[in-house]
Amino acid sequence: MASAGEKWSAGAAAYDNRVAQVTGDGSEALIKLVDKIKPFDNDSKVFEAGAGTGATTELLRRQNESMTIVAGDPAAGMLEQLKKRDLQNVNILLIEATEDHVASGLEAGSFSHVLSNFVLQFVVPRAQIAVNEMFNLLKPGGIIGNTMWTKPSVGEPWNIACKNLDPNFEPVTSAFSDALRVPGDLERLYKASGFVDVHSEEVELWFKFKSAEDYADYFLHSLNPPFMSMQTSWKGSPEDVNEELVRVVQEQYDNGKFRMISATVVGRKP
Repeated sequence: MASAGEKWSAGAAAYDNRVAQVTGDGSEALIKLVDKIKPFDNDSKVFEAGAGTGATTELLRRQNESMTIVAGDPAAGMLEQLKKRDLQNVNILLIEATEDHVASGLEAGSFSHVLSNFVLQFVVPRAQIAVNEMFNLLKPGGIIGNTMWTKPSVGEPWNIACKNLDPNFEPVTSAFSDALRVPGDLERLYKASGFVDVHSEEVELWFKFKSAEDYADYFLHSLNPPFMSMQTSWKGSPEDVNEELVRVVQEQYDNGKFRMISATVVGRKP
């Protein structure tokens, strides 16, 4: 069975072309909120967990050209896309969010900020381990910031289309974990790790495709792991759903426009 890193690597180029737009918008909200609490400066040392193709990494680099950034991700293919951005003073590390980061060469208690953008929902049921690792990396007074989807509508058309074709259809899984669905779910993980001053803010983001056909093509063929997982709920070939999927997106999602709600959850290491 392919590892999580291998699965995300397979769809890295398609991810960078389509998904990085909306995750980049989430990154802006994340960086803005964290910067208000503990401003980034020349002495900041930032670890980014699940850096992916580098949408957040690039925004961090623009935020301050001198601070140290370590970008970690378990998918070699994603990190190859990040390298193409040619960002200066960014150290890249192949690592999962739930791994022992100190054993992988990072120093405990050495980072001023630890961030991740739309990562923790995809490491359930080990999300608490990932948050514990973030706590361990931070200096006292350091800030954690994570984004999560609270209304991930981009996965909805598949279930609607399948139900239209088969009234007995039962989805096997959603694209996003139900264990982390509202900000309070992540806030509880923070507090269990020892973070204080925990709070969250929600923002509206739009995931826009060129057309309903463009959406269906991405959903069915991009090798995006959450969408691949959802497709296992259909008993036949996923291609059999294509026509109905296009119709649903045309009629119910303005031909490929998805209103998404993102929460940024922050906290401080005492």
